[in-house]
Amino acid sequence: MTDAAEPAERPSELRFGPPEVRFTTAADAGVWFGPGLEPTVYTWTLTDPKGRILAVSATAFPVIRMAELDARRIREFAEELQLEFTVDPDGRGIAWAGYRGGIAILSSAGWHADRTDALHEATIAVGLLAVASVAQGAILAD
Repeated sequence: MTDAAEPAERPSELRFGPPEVRFTTAADAGVWFGPGLEPTVYTWTLTDPKGRILAVSATAFPVIRMAELDARRIREFAEELQLEFTVDPDGRGIAWAGYRGGIAILSSAGWHADRTDALHEATIAVGLLAVASVAQGAILAD
């Protein structure tokens, strides 16, 4: 008898695309930049092939080009990121953020049940950024 279930994906077999730029709402624009500015701001997200969001940019940008540049730039220094974990006082779980030079660059897309889950997702996201950077460099070199 054979098991029809698919084997579990191993991190080395996961395939990811580049960070995806997404749009936020007018209400979010007021939070980031104050009232009276453009109604739309831009952030980027890092997704897996199934569309699950692994990480989000730590800031929003007034123009899409700035978000695109930030998404590309972060891949260049993924190895330099320092991870910080935050326990939600309301009991929602643990979140993570990646910092470079004391500045938040990206963060988890939501809360995790425990530090192990948060660390696992952060490791995949940061590793993905480094792999994407190497792949992009190889493509540009061709």
